Amino acid sequence: MILKQKKRIGFVFDGLVPSFRNCFSRLTIRPLLIGWKGKSSVYHARFRWISSNINQFEPDLYYEVYRLGRRYDALVFLKSMNKDCLKLAHRMRSKGCKRFFDLNVDYITPPSGTFYYHGMAPTENQREQALAMVRDCDAVIADSWHLHKVVQACAVKAAWIPDNVPDHFIAGKSGWKPDRNEPLTLLWSGEAVKLFELLRIEELLRRFKSRVRLKLVTNSLEALAKIYEPWQSRLKHLLAEMECEIYPFNGLQSLMSIYDQGGIFISPRFLDNTYNMGHTEWKIALPMARGRMVVCSDQPSYVDLAERADGKGIRVCKDEAEWHAAFDEILSGRLDWDREQQAACMVIRNFYAASIVSKAHAAFVREVIEN
Repeated sequence: MILKQKKRIGFVFDGLVPSFRNCFSRLTIRPLLIGWKGKSSVYHARFRWISSNINQFEPDLYYEVYRLGRRYDALVFLKSMNKDCLKLAHRMRSKGCKRFFDLNVDYITPPSGTFYYHGMAPTENQREQALAMVRDCDAVIADSWHLHKVVQACAVKAAWIPDNVPDHFIAGKSGWKPDRNEPLTLLWSGEAVKLFELLRIEELLRRFKSRVRLKLVTNSLEALAKIYEPWQSRLKHLLAEMECEIYPFNGLQSLMSIYDQGGIFISPRFLDNTYNMGHTEWKIALPMARGRMVVCSDQPSYVDLAERADGKGIRVCKDEAEWHAAFDEILSGRLDWDREQQAACMVIRNFYAASIVSKAHAAFVREVIEN
């Protein structure tokens, strides 16, 4: 019996390509031996949990961190598009290796709209590099449906493959219910520089400030200095007025434990710029996996998830009136918390679990490699 050889797929993360020059500049030689592992959340959501399922359940594929000197049937450039990546992609073409560009931010559309902090708007150099990767690669993996539509305009082969949540993170249900005698906990997590998004519902938070409290999971608040005025001052005043607890981000397992303590998750977004439109649903998928109900803006990926959930476990708000209606409903005491929280868990299990998403990933990789 002849065993079929597995197709080996290498992943490049955060623009780091193993080389003597790159390793010397960072005073390490480990990447030359074992490859350069990613450190961002994208590494987990778009490689680690996917590869675990692929390598265990897909007999014809093997995913690993890219290493020098190995033969690959395909490379995936994940959040990677600098000169080193472009050179590697071009070099691997001559070896018959298929190249995928995993696009997690809209670097393709010329940036427009209101940008709220220093570094929020993609640069022209980033746009040029992204376009070069799109042109030079065989296919693009778009991390959101919005990005998929953007990439399709470039007339390249593309597939939407969402972020995912590891199956063991997903609860079957949640028995938490709010205490009518205590303020309702509003959960939010993310980089501190993005706390300005709370200003999208500034008036709402002030209206309900005696009935809610904020629980924020984030990094150093020193990043607030990057937010432009007048939003920086407005945010500081808002946080000073609200009952607010701030927790440091100490990893995903710790984050899940915080979500297990209860509350609802909020994700207001300013949708008046090209950058915010392309985000994935991962920010809300993680708390929903633990049964937390979500109230959020009508960001495209959130709308996609809400449609899959049939509007249960999540409330998408297009304007101030809908935000107020959602809070009135939640604080009224009429909500069926068991139904809403179970629905939140189930939509993640049915559509965003790593075991589900990895199958779509494998199918697209096979399709490109075999054609």
